[in-house]
Amino acid sequence: MLATKTEEMKMAVGRLKRLSADERTRMLYEAREMYLMDEVT
Repeated sequence: MLATKTEEMKMAVGRLKRLSADERTRMLYEAREMYLMDEVT
């Protein structure tokens, strides 16, 4: 897997896993993504 190739990618994947484990943060992220997709359309 590419994510295990570099130390920076390992750190980013770890941070992403921690953030996605937090329900409120995940909800905020999903709401922002939906807003951005709506803006494109």
